[in-house]
Amino acid sequence: VPGLERQLFGSLVGTHHHNLEVVPVEGYGELQDFKRQQIPIEEFEGVIGLRPGFPVIAEDGDGQAVTLWVTDVQDDHVEIDINHPMAGKTLFFDVEIVAIRDATAEEMAHGHPRGLDDTQGH
Repeated sequence: VPGLERQLFGSLVGTHHHNLEVVPVEGYGELQDFKRQQIPIEEFEGVIGLRPGFPVIAEDGDGQAVTLWVTDVQDDHVEIDINHPMAGKTLFFDVEIVAIRDATAEEMAHGHPRGLDDTQGH
């Protein structure tokens, strides 16, 4: 989250930040209506558990994976939203800096840190 990263930059171990506010443009972005679509229900044939809030992984025109979020299911179509579920929301964080380390080459290439237990951190 760029706005959170900006506010934490330069913090030292042991620093506490209370009620940091991150506006949508510095978080997950503003809601964009063009990212909401209706897709014929037939396109979801074989998908089990399709319901609002359900994430569906699809490929965009360039073959890149993109997450679609189901917002409604009707008899003839499924409404999806490509906006991140936190888009358009002001975020609030309470943070304590417990450790600081340099990013690994893998993290730099991938664009985000891994967790302290070496997980993806998504």
